[in-house]
Amino acid sequence: PSKIEKGDQPDREKQQTELTASEPSFDFKVENKSLALTYRNLTEVAVNYYLMDPEFSFSSNPFVSEDASRFSIIKPNKTTTQALPKGKDVLEVALPAEYAKANVLVEIVAAGQRKAQAHHANTLKLTLTENYGRLEARDSANNRAVSKAYVKVYARLGNGSVRFFKDGYTDLRGRFDYASLNGGGEATPLPEPAPRQSGAPTNGLAYQMRTPS
Repeated sequence: PSKIEKGDQPDREKQQTELTASEPSFDFKVENKSLALTYRNLTEVAVNYYLMDPEFSFSSNPFVSEDASRFSIIKPNKTTTQALPKGKDVLEVALPAEYAKANVLVEIVAAGQRKAQAHHANTLKLTLTENYGRLEARDSANNRAVSKAYVKVYARLGNGSVRFFKDGYTDLRGRFDYASLNGGGEATPLPEPAPRQSGAPTNGLAYQMRTPS
């Protein structure tokens, strides 16, 4: 049998690098009322905009920004085609004027991939200290603490299920302890909605709201 020299064997790492470099890919963030888009091997993308009721959307699917597939059967409020300049890999696109001050989910579709991110019409600057389970809310315009802001927390458990964990209001320092449970115990399932009274909100979430003391 002929002897195969090391130099004759395919360079697997080189092949993988070349294949990866030829694959279409993209990613984006929504910040400062703009889309910050990075891309490779693409000439255009489709951008879909879905108006949201933030409380309803969050309560029905707290991890919506990680699940773009659920919007694939819903007609977007607006769709645009964005051309991508050749020879570049970064592009910043301003949100349409009608959505700059709206709560909207932005979805980008290209090369069989879907990615989505929510844009919320507020000036909150949130800081999470995960090691201590604490959230701090400040106004990004003046850096002042935001007190009595309603916070609703959901937990995604190890088995993939999502459950309501706790809710409450930020204190005078704009802080909220989201990790510990009031009264202890395990995360509780989503409560059953109470019968809606006349004049109550139609989003089905009034039963979870509490009035700050």
